[in-house]
Amino acid sequence: MLSHASLRDVSVWSRLIGLTSKVISGQAWDNRLLGSADWLLWLFNARLSAPKGSVGEHSQRILVVDATHVSCRDKPADTWRLHMAYDVLAGRLAWVRSSTQHVAEGFAHLLLHVGDIVVGDGAYSRAKQLLAVAAAQAFSLVRYSAAHLPLYAPAAPAWTQEQRLDVLAWLRILPPGLSERQAMVVEQEHCLPVRLIALVLPEEQAEALRRQKQRQAGDKGRTLSPDALFVAGFVLLLTTLAAQSWSPVRLLELYRARWQIEVLFKRIKQVLSMHLLPAQTPQGAQALICALLVAWMLIHRRRGRAPASPDE
Repeated sequence: MLSHASLRDVSVWSRLIGLTSKVISGQAWDNRLLGSADWLLWLFNARLSAPKGSVGEHSQRILVVDATHVSCRDKPADTWRLHMAYDVLAGRLAWVRSSTQHVAEGFAHLLLHVGDIVVGDGAYSRAKQLLAVAAAQAFSLVRYSAAHLPLYAPAAPAWTQEQRLDVLAWLRILPPGLSERQAMVVEQEHCLPVRLIALVLPEEQAEALRRQKQRQAGDKGRTLSPDALFVAGFVLLLTTLAAQSWSPVRLLELYRARWQIEVLFKRIKQVLSMHLLPAQTPQGAQALICALLVAWMLIHRRRGRAPASPDE
């Protein structure tokens, strides 16, 4: 499986090692794989939720959440999205879900515990995502996206366009260093108090960030607006965590822990050769992803370590 051998090869291999009592055709193996996708993903997540030795004992989980894309080798247009949550304190994966590319990244997919802290990039900076975490009695920390999430004054008499915070005007008057202000996220009849954290960088670093954002936008065939280019020179975070326990400095340190899931994605794709899946159909891609995830867990189980640590 890990070498992505053809199912015809699997037929011969399974008989030679005594896994089957007779030669099972490649088509029969394909049918079995397609029918086992849901079970394989359940098995993987069930193993993740089982008690394990971890890096210390912590009652509160800190989950770094992100998603990555996996394409089919013969049909590059068929792209799958792999959603993951990495438990920073336990040093292992906490949750995995595979979906089509049409299922957007979101905290609402997560199975959260009371008191969890979830950390996400700008893709999660949306009212529905933050409210979903709050509804689970958990906390969120995201990279703030002014384009996707309007904020309102905490004491606003009404949630109207006139009461929206002018974040850009606030940024223009900030001194170098860390600043914070209170705000409100509003979605229909729901509202959520949040803290907006702004790191004003030295001009040289800010310009380097803006050039990086311009290059990334150009690679995707887009052009940044003047406002978007201006905001790109700041580090903006939004959180529901209490100021008494989480200072702006600690929040920046926590957000920087996101690098661990980026490394994890890279490791999984390298070890399991998941860059391009040899699948002909969406059902085949889904089943193959699930089988590879189970294989990833078995590899780490044989090594006698907690699975899916990015440093391994």
